[in-house]
Amino acid sequence: MFEEIVLTKLTKMWQDITRCRGFAVVADEVRKLAEQSRASSDKIRALLNTIGTETSEVVHTSEGVSRQVVAQLENVEKTVQSFDDILDSVAAIAPMIEATYREVDSTVKAKDVVLDRVQSVSAVSEEASASAEEISASAEELSASTQEIAANAQQVLAVAKRLEEQVARFKV
Repeated sequence: MFEEIVLTKLTKMWQDITRCRGFAVVADEVRKLAEQSRASSDKIRALLNTIGTETSEVVHTSEGVSRQVVAQLENVEKTVQSFDDILDSVAAIAPMIEATYREVDSTVKAKDVVLDRVQSVSAVSEEASASAEEISASAEELSASTQEIAANAQQVLAVAKRLEEQVARFKV
């Protein structure tokens, strides 16, 4: 019995030792896993820090892009407003352009009428000039005829004086 108890205790001890060795192996494995876990945790922490830094940079860049987008939208709105103003101006000017076109058309028609009248006056003036030339020629002919008649009258007067002188000779 005592032997049995000792044997049982030895067996139990042996089991405990074996278990302790198993625990040591397990503890060594746990230690290795803990070290790997710490190394992985450090890597994860470094990655998280890098991600945090990069996220901050992305947020900063996004804020800059957002400001630029807002500025561009304001510029687009100003451009749209400018185009609206231009369209309003064109719409306001269009009736003036049409009125100007009508006035220019009316002026061209009046010019054509005046030109026709000037041409008519020119034709009448040419006819009058031709008539004046004819009258001048006739007046020159008349003047020449008058001078000829005056010369003939002078000759007739001279002949009449001679006749009178000759007749006066016979009366005596």
